[in-house]
Amino acid sequence: AASQAPEVQRVPLEQLVLRIKALQYPGTAAEVCARLVEPPSPVAVARAVDELVSLEALELTPPQAAKGQAAKGPGSGVQGPSEERLTALGVHLSTLPVDCRV
Repeated sequence: AASQAPEVQRVPLEQLVLRIKALQYPGTAAEVCARLVEPPSPVAVARAVDELVSLEALELTPPQAAKGQAAKGPGSGVQGPSEERLTALGVHLSTLPVDCRV
C-alpha cells in the first residue's frame, strides 16, 4: 500500500512557519525547517516567511547584540538572521486549520 506523505509536506509552508513560531522553537523558521528529516527548500521557506510578513502575521526585527558584547556597527560583517515574531494576527492564524491567505 502507498504511504501518505508526511504532514510537513502536505500543509502549506506558511502554516508550517506559523506553527513553528507559535510553538516557540529556537531559531528562525528556516533553521527549524533545515533540521527536518525531509526539509523544504530554503527558497520556499523564505518565500513563506515573506508572505507572512506581507500579511502582517509575522514581523522581522533586527538581531539582538549578544549580551556582554558591544553592538556591531554597519559594515562589521557580523550580522545574524532577523528575529521572527508572530503578530497578534499571526497568533490567531496559527490556531486555525485554514490557509492564512483566506
